[in-house]
Amino acid sequence: DILLEESVYSEIKNLYPSTKELIAKCILHEIPIPCLSEALNYFNGYKTQNSSANMIQAQRDYFGAHTYQRTDDPSGKSYHTDWKKTVAND
Repeated sequence: DILLEESVYSEIKNLYPSTKELIAKCILHEIPIPCLSEALNYFNGYKTQNSSANMIQAQRDYFGAHTYQRTDDPSGKSYHTDWKKTVAND
């Protein structure tokens, strides 16, 4: 992965604020820039510790009892929640 190259990652981090500003201005002026905005979204996902994959894991457990690991439990133990019962009791 090219983002593991320190010089590349460092350059992207330096350009990150101005890139966000540019993309925001383009969106406000209805200028389509799909490649640049998707590149920024990819970088956002890359640097996010708790990504949308966590939500997907919860959904898989809800629909098929696939289990998940909790971020507050370093043991690596797998958990299953009876989501329908939990929601019904709220």
